[in-house]
Amino acid sequence: FIRNECKCKYCGSINKYYWLFPDSKFERVPNDEYTSAESDKLGGYYTISVKCSKCNQITIVNYTLNGEEIE
Repeated sequence: FIRNECKCKYCGSINKYYWLFPDSKFERVPNDEYTSAESDKLGGYYTISVKCSKCNQITIVNYTLNGEEIE
C-alpha cells in the first residue's frame, strides 16, 4: 500500500488515502481515517483518484511507476 494525504482542490480539506501499489507486497489496511483511492496506469505513471470526505469531489494525484508522488 501507499499511504499519503492530499488537499482537496475544491473545498481545501485534507484527505488521507491509500492505494494498492502493484509491487506484490501486502500490508495491513490502514485505519478508518484513510479512504481507499482508485488508480489507473497511464503510460509511464499512475493516476490516483481520491474522493474528498467532505464535498465528494475527486482530486487527482500522480505517481511514478516506482511509487513516488509526482509533484
